[in-house]
Amino acid sequence: MERLFQITRTLVEGRALDGSPRAWRERYCADMRTRELFGPEDYVKVPPEYRLWFWPADLRGAIRDLNLVPSSGLVGT
Repeated sequence: MERLFQITRTLVEGRALDGSPRAWRERYCADMRTRELFGPEDYVKVPPEYRLWFWPADLRGAIRDLNLVPSSGLVGT
């Protein structure tokens, strides 16, 4: 949430973003009900009230600490 706030504030203030303007699309989404982890484009499969977001840099720790299970889209089945 903090990173998204920083991106939004930067844009509202009319300043340029560091890196890609679509960096927010790199986030992964977990369903808090099932602990299933979805890729950046599959977040729509999780109802908004159950979405928990992760940046790629935080993903390994989130999988370990929260015992997340990759969705079939992430493992290619």
